[in-house]
Amino acid sequence: MKSFPCGIVVMRHGHREDSDNPLWQTKARFPFDTPLVVNENEINDAAQQLKAAGRTFDVVYTSPFLRCLETSERLIRALGCERVPVFIHGGLAEVHNPKLLFKTSNPSFSHLARYWLWRATYKRHSRPIRQRFAIKARILDSSWPQVPESEYNATIRFRQIIMELAAGHPGQQVCPATTWKSARRSNNRLGDHGLHVEICADRNKMLSSSAMTDILMRFCVACRY
Repeated sequence: MKSFPCGIVVMRHGHREDSDNPLWQTKARFPFDTPLVVNENEINDAAQQLKAAGRTFDVVYTSPFLRCLETSERLIRALGCERVPVFIHGGLAEVHNPKLLFKTSNPSFSHLARYWLWRATYKRHSRPIRQRFAIKARILDSSWPQVPESEYNATIRFRQIIMELAAGHPGQQVCPATTWKSARRSNNRLGDHGLHVEICADRNKMLSSSAMTDILMRFCVACRY
């Protein structure tokens, strides 16, 4: 019997700490791995939208970046599905364009050294957040993007990952949690494969909502601040 298509919710991370506290990056060991602000409301708003649409998840995939892990943890708690499996997928990481990653088009040796240290010690320094999930988040053996990465190549990467996740979970509801550019590109590159919903800064107004023909990607949420 043929299974129905996978339902995909591409979730953009919530409000990040350095948006409110620009000095955070000057003191952080890994300034590109920003956490969420403590009092974050966008994720709860997104959860309410998902509940109203009758959505829950069978599995969650997240970018390795801390803000995306924290978004996943807070989202599934708000939805009441804390015991779904959570996987950390390197392919969902931020666009590895130096200007986006390091806030400079010419990263110094220090920038690159911190990044590679973050990568090399990821299993250890990510343990506290991974253990906060009801079922400890698991790091997948997946390919990470290289520095530098063009935005075009990142777009191809995001599309490929989303399609692979959809193909790997027929009949299930899947949530990839990633960054804004990743969420935007996932939706744009899939073309007429989904319903795209954006939650804007006032947390109440629904921006664009356009019904698409194919239901491979049924519902795409990109939270913005």
